[in-house]
Amino acid sequence: MDKIDTIINQLNDRQREAVKQTQGPLLVVAGAGSGKTKMLTVRIAYLIERCGVDASEILAVTFTNKAAREMRERVRSMVSEGDKVSLTTFHSFCCGLLRRWQQYAGFSTAFTIYDDSDSEKLMKNVLKELKINTKALTPKTVLECISSAKNELIEPYDYCASVGNSPASANIQKIYEAYQNALMANQAVDFDDLIFKTYLMLKNHPELLESLQRRYKYFLVDEYQDTNHAQYRLISMISSASGNLCVVGDEDQSIYSWRGATIRNIQDFASDFPGARVVKLEQNYRSTQIILDAAGAVIAKNASAHPKKLWTEKAGGDKLVFYRAADDREEASWIVRKIDSLRAEGYGYSDFAVLFRMNSLSRPIEQALQRSGVPYDITGGTKFFDRREVKDILAYLRFIDNPRDGISLERIINTPKRGIGAGAIEKLYAMGEESLWEAVCVEANKSQTSKVGKFFIQMISFMESAAELPVSVLCRKIIDEIEYMDYLKNDDPETAEDRKNNVEALVSDIRYQEEDNSDLKLHNYLENIALHAAADDIDESAEKVHLMTLHNAKGLEFPVVFMVAMEEGVFPHHSSKDSPDQLEEERRLAYVGMTRACKKLLMSASGRRMIFGGWNANLVSRFIAEVPVNLFEGRGVLTPASALASRYGSAAPSSATSQTSAIPGAVKSKVVGSPFAGMSGAKWSKEKNTDRQSNGESGNMLNLKPGVKVAHHVFGYGIIEEVNGTTLSDFRIKINFDDAGSKTLLLQYTSLRVINEQ
Repeated sequence: MDKIDTIINQLNDRQREAVKQTQGPLLVVAGAGSGKTKMLTVRIAYLIERCGVDASEILAVTFTNKAAREMRERVRSMVSEGDKVSLTTFHSFCCGLLRRWQQYAGFSTAFTIYDDSDSEKLMKNVLKELKINTKALTPKTVLECISSAKNELIEPYDYCASVGNSPASANIQKIYEAYQNALMANQAVDFDDLIFKTYLMLKNHPELLESLQRRYKYFLVDEYQDTNHAQYRLISMISSASGNLCVVGDEDQSIYSWRGATIRNIQDFASDFPGARVVKLEQNYRSTQIILDAAGAVIAKNASAHPKKLWTEKAGGDKLVFYRAADDREEASWIVRKIDSLRAEGYGYSDFAVLFRMNSLSRPIEQALQRSGVPYDITGGTKFFDRREVKDILAYLRFIDNPRDGISLERIINTPKRGIGAGAIEKLYAMGEESLWEAVCVEANKSQTSKVGKFFIQMISFMESAAELPVSVLCRKIIDEIEYMDYLKNDDPETAEDRKNNVEALVSDIRYQEEDNSDLKLHNYLENIALHAAADDIDESAEKVHLMTLHNAKGLEFPVVFMVAMEEGVFPHHSSKDSPDQLEEERRLAYVGMTRACKKLLMSASGRRMIFGGWNANLVSRFIAEVPVNLFEGRGVLTPASALASRYGSAAPSSATSQTSAIPGAVKSKVVGSPFAGMSGAKWSKEKNTDRQSNGESGNMLNLKPGVKVAHHVFGYGIIEEVNGTTLSDFRIKINFDDAGSKTLLLQYTSLRVINEQ
């Protein structure tokens, strides 16, 4: 038995079926943690070693450089020809085609890829030229409209016809046309253009499409649920000749509609590709069965084209923990306490991830971790390549690579200060030359000793050096000759040291890439930076607690996961209140978060939370109520008024600051007349008659079973006689109250406290 046979025998039956189904369209519905990457890479090896497919005939695309790199390494370890496989991201693949056939895409020289801030700067210039009020129509708003159009493959001239004629759409069409012309004048593309322009190039030049179809015969697409319309059309067009298209995805993890992804691509695959086979990967290798059952109960509330039931050989496992804090600061303190107690059990800091719906929710958690000396990192802060000093040096490199890049030239012409201010730049533009650089050249010819002339001479020197020097040496030359480090020191002495370190880190990054590629060219490096994604920066092994949004957590896994701020209006987000489709996406996001956990899943909510400078009291998230009660840690579930959310549907209130009936837990006890009136959550938890334990578990977690003594805010004290129901939304309790007699209460409308008689 050779290496490939051994690897194939290690697969489960469904994985093996997906590997061996090599001809025609195939949809692999891969549940969370079901070993899809292993299946994909083994499939590539199987095509090469068992089917005799030339490795260069295989194109496999995914969404992040990190995922592509991991798959590439796995394929290399299995087959000697692994390097010949085109294993890349959508954007890298398209960027390569545009560079290879740039004349067909309308470029006369190397093009520059603009990031969001560059695009916004260019749009400001466009709106200014068109004399459009940027307060009424912001650059960001227009760019969002244009991005949506490009994702739908709508060209500028066709915008009104596609979205409907109106004064507003006519205005957007005019701006869209001017923006695309401005990009071309700068020999630049924005991120959406990479796929948009590639599709149009192949559509308008059939000979190029045929060339690709002759080269590639087998196509694999990872994370298919995240594809947008343009990506769907592109891969469909290229693969149509051979028909051998294998896509892998999970509609339950489709969470990027806000950036153009359409869940219909995976839901409609069988109808889009007649004769398609569907294989479901349902065995999970990551999480315990309890975590899978909890996540499955939540996602089951969504409609599904390909329902599945995840299972694992890791039977049982720790039950979920839910904690109801008085406020967001107490919630953060609880997280720190739990981390400390779990570290005593042998977990390391890198085993913990704290996930939240929005970055703004991290502040109290960061403060609590800092106070306790717990090391942490946060994904989604200011990215390294977005820092001002890094962008300054990159702008020099980009301009040297593409002198028609006016946005980069605007940034560097007076950085450091050269006495060429905004007024001087306006005069250069007013000269009416083809580009800002052309105007600089004309002005420099008048006097090479002028400020513009000296700048011109320095740039020409850098351009000449770029043809001879390694990129890292060129970068160092620029930093030294423009005296950038002195500029940082004079600009802001307090931050200068950190900013200098960032500049040095940029040089180091270039040198690292040169070690991997001794023939690294300037445009190669700039392209790598432009295609860099936030997910590529996440180091799961770093000995720190990981803080990140739920979106950034996709594709990752951690032994212990905290999901915080599980509150209506926060998660699900208030924007989903009136949209069933958005609510389903929020539920998919909850499913993604829950299935990041390998061993332990801890969830929390706050009775009140500081949002936008004011206190909000929110209901506990319906996603908590949708988890069967028996999957929570033994003492039960939460103060049940919170579970009302499960009945509200799309009409659920996002905030209940003024409704005492919706103020949950400890906050409610302070507002409404009850046996616990006047006590805050923190004070309440210290009373002898609470069920709070020394390990910091919530006083709101109820041990609801017959014989337990409880207190109700209206009926007083009583003994539980019967408990029925499986979820919070149908959980009923029969209680014999001392004064009110026997009552059967629906838990979701009831606020109870367990009384310990000691």
